[in-house]
Amino acid sequence: MLRNATIAVLCLGLVGLAGCGSKQIRREDPNKQLNVKMELGMDEVKEAAEDVKQQLAAYQFPEEDRALYKDGRIRVRVQTIDNRTNEHFDTMKLTDKVTTVMRSSGKIVPVMEVSAMKDVHEERAYQDAMTTEETKAADRQETAPRYVLRGNIKKDVSKNEDMKVFDYNFVLELINVKTGEKLFGSDKDIRKVKD
Repeated sequence: MLRNATIAVLCLGLVGLAGCGSKQIRREDPNKQLNVKMELGMDEVKEAAEDVKQQLAAYQFPEEDRALYKDGRIRVRVQTIDNRTNEHFDTMKLTDKVTTVMRSSGKIVPVMEVSAMKDVHEERAYQDAMTTEETKAADRQETAPRYVLRGNIKKDVSKNEDMKVFDYNFVLELINVKTGEKLFGSDKDIRKVKD
């Protein structure tokens, strides 16, 4: 009993010491550039997504493609963006940011990636087995996108005795599924220099 009390007092003392000297937490503007490391970060993701946003704003989708959908908004499937660098970077950050940009354009409805559709199919199977007809999702037809957006991230490193340069290249291409034509490409270069 005395041993348990001693252990408890020691643990509480360690917790108290851990709190001493802790750093202050503050909020920052999420649009303020913070990435001071040489590796990829959210600042680069935001720059690449902004480039796609500008390309989409300028691109005029053919009327025949807009007519395929009742609301006139084009359906685009954003595919996984391939990380061809030698560093870990969660490309879903870029995929999510680009998807948000497309949705906010008002011209495009993003369609789920094929690998993510498994969850939707499981939900449908559950609804078929476990819910009433009135509450099931009425229309079971998936919308086929006319376009896919795919891309990659590459990195090149240059160095000499005084500095190290990382050149990142974000490439995103809008492809017509029917014809295979590459309709536009967003090609964003970002350079980071360490003296």
